[in-house]
Amino acid sequence: MRSLQLKFSALVVAILVIACVGLAWMATRHERLSLEGEVGKRGISAAGNLAEDAKIPLLEEDQLALDTLVQHVAEEDGVVAVRLVDRDGTVLASLAPEDRG
Repeated sequence: MRSLQLKFSALVVAILVIACVGLAWMATRHERLSLEGEVGKRGISAAGNLAEDAKIPLLEEDQLALDTLVQHVAEEDGVVAVRLVDRDGTVLASLAPEDRG
């Protein structure tokens, strides 16, 4: 009789542990996907704003203004790299000087 209670208790504990691990995995996955989506939206917004602000300096070929815009965007939290690229793929302004040209 004791053996049956022990087996039943072990089964219940195992089911609870599996359920907890499964729920934790699902919650973590959901949070990760939500965070990735928000970071993507923020990146697209920052890129759009930079493109809008860089229109006139690009047309006037004002390198100082482009560098200033790149530095301004780089000061935002979470920004790792900033590059302004023309239609040919040439880097016009970047945080890293070796990226230019």
